Amino acid sequence: MLLIGVRDDGSLHGIESDGFANDDKFIVALYEYVKSALGPSAVSNVHAMLYHLDGKAVCRVSMTRSPSPVFLTFATEREVFFIRTGPVTTKLPASKIHIYIGEHWKSEGP
Repeated sequence: MLLIGVRDDGSLHGIESDGFANDDKFIVALYEYVKSALGPSAVSNVHAMLYHLDGKAVCRVSMTRSPSPVFLTFATEREVFFIRTGPVTTKLPASKIHIYIGEHWKSEGP
């Protein structure tokens, strides 16, 4: 889960400083960003909800497990593969990606 509009110390900041005209425009921009970074098929795994707390809007983002591998695209890199182990995110080298995919997305035989 990701909370947008909450500081690391847990205090509320809100999404208002992002400058979107309304909540709907924020949500649309969030989904467009995910689509450009992870691809159209990954967007269906993203679930974003806005909550209004103490006069501030906070966005709660969660994701369900993807049925297939998802590669990340940055402005400077394309099709990068990361894994998450506890609190650590690790970029896998190309030589290790196929091993990880084989272990986590086993293909169904005939």
